[in-house]
Amino acid sequence: MKELVVLSIAPAILACCGSVSLGADISGTIAYTGSRTGQVHVAALQTLPGNKVLQLDGAGDSVQIASLTNLAGSELTIQFWFRGSTYQSAVRQQSSGWVIAGWNGQHVLQNDGFLTGVSAGEGITDGNWHHVMFTWKQGTADGFASYLDGRLVQKRASANVPIPNYNASVWLGSIGGTGEFTAGEMDAVAIWRRFMSPAEVTANWNKALQGNEPGLLAYWDFDDGSFNDKTTNHYDGTPVGEAIIVDAGIPRFQWRQRERGHRWSGQLHHQQSAHWV
Repeated sequence: MKELVVLSIAPAILACCGSVSLGADISGTIAYTGSRTGQVHVAALQTLPGNKVLQLDGAGDSVQIASLTNLAGSELTIQFWFRGSTYQSAVRQQSSGWVIAGWNGQHVLQNDGFLTGVSAGEGITDGNWHHVMFTWKQGTADGFASYLDGRLVQKRASANVPIPNYNASVWLGSIGGTGEFTAGEMDAVAIWRRFMSPAEVTANWNKALQGNEPGLLAYWDFDDGSFNDKTTNHYDGTPVGEAIIVDAGIPRFQWRQRERGHRWSGQLHHQQSAHWV
């Protein structure tokens, strides 16, 4: 199998395209005028063929999870893959309070910061697939944290107040089916009744779930063409508007990387083995 290879340099982002077989060494040349110091990142992306995703048009589409009305507790994690132009209300529960993954560039909890949550990260709406995630634990240092593509975006101490039972349906892609709609594609949407440590996120953010993991409350991967929950809790969804399931390959098995600082001028030559999960 041949895969796309992207060589990028932070803070400048440059790219060149080639191909590499799984497990092979990667090398590339990037032309640049001047001198700059930064880290070299090598990425090899493998898309998952035959994958299906939820498609929302941003103009009335969403999915209601009518039977999932209680996210109360001292721990919560929400994660999903996204590609599109706005992830507003990607996963949302709201009545007297709210739990929202994706609201004005943040993840927000009414019981912890009201409308000041943690940043979701930059570049989510660049048209590429991204893994978006937040995790929360009551009354803990660094207990409210967000991650983008497995990397920490922001963390802070969490409030010593549990998430209440808002007794309202969870929605994918809107606030109650009435507004603030998501525009794009979503996949592998998971809600957990547990906090994820940084080590757990690093090890597992890009691994497909089975639906029987401890603490997993609900999981929708859409691969069977339905909106059904893959856990035994059966929190099945109902599409609203023109929400549909379509074929789309995503980089489910994303790259891990080693980083080295380099000072470079003119052309950069970098070689590194690809490490796959």
